[in-house]
Amino acid sequence: MNSELLSLVEQILGKGSITSDSVNFHCPNCGHHKKKLSVELDESSEHFQKYQCWICGDSFKGKGLPKLFKRLGASKNQMNDLFELIGKGYKPKHTENQGPSEITLPQEFKTLTTPSNTPEYKHALVYATKTRRLTKEDIIRYNIGYCESGKYKNTVIVPSYDSTGKLNFFVGRNFYKDAIMKHMTPTDSSKDIVGFEMMINWNIPIILCEGAFDAIAIKRNAIPLFGKALPDTLVRNIIINRPPKVYLCLDNDAIKTTIKMAEKLLNEGVNVYVVDLPEGRDPSELGFQEIWKLIENTEMLKFSDLIQYKLISI
Repeated sequence: MNSELLSLVEQILGKGSITSDSVNFHCPNCGHHKKKLSVELDESSEHFQKYQCWICGDSFKGKGLPKLFKRLGASKNQMNDLFELIGKGYKPKHTENQGPSEITLPQEFKTLTTPSNTPEYKHALVYATKTRRLTKEDIIRYNIGYCESGKYKNTVIVPSYDSTGKLNFFVGRNFYKDAIMKHMTPTDSSKDIVGFEMMINWNIPIILCEGAFDAIAIKRNAIPLFGKALPDTLVRNIIINRPPKVYLCLDNDAIKTTIKMAEKLLNEGVNVYVVDLPEGRDPSELGFQEIWKLIENTEMLKFSDLIQYKLISI
């Protein structure tokens, strides 16, 4: 048993009594005078991170120390310490020696804020402002650029920066309609990040969407997944920072993926809202005003709603 993990759990639950298969604590839910809350802290056990109060029964049991810590009002520092100790399922999948690969913008990158007479600049600007309906403010805010040559030739580049302002990802979209390869991302880059993290305020609702242009269209506190998967790093940040609401704003063709995301977040005690988008339309097509009407009229997801979604998607 990890003594550091036991010490951290005792900060939350008080002094525990170690038994042969778990650690017992006084239950904060029922307040029974005996230590009836059993928590499995043996990392070698198949029941690792399971907890249950034998007095409360189903009303106070589950699996996952992050869920238990959040339920008991652990601080952000305590949540961070917990993830450092358990890590499983929430930390980026890099080895100790490997570390995440360094990402840099293409050498040929040019910002769209600097006018040019080249055909590439004009096509890139039309694609950004007409096809994608980006404003001048969007281009400046997200440091959107383009490439005239190199691997990312004829693409508009949308960078993503982490909370420290360091580049953590970028996407390239070809601005010619007849292009064979329309979508490009950095080679060997990881999507286990928080997209547009530098723009995110965790104290207000966040909106998860698929692509960079979707997030830009939503404008307010939107995080692009750069695909249809929920990154472990993003889940970890949601649990640690506890935003009041998490909206899932994914295309209708990704309903099964949305259900899995919603279920995972609900199991972590997150307030989830599933935005019902019109068939075949994404946030970037709907635009700011239409997408926010949908967001503001979306009600919180309940487990009964989740079951209905599952039945519909069969």
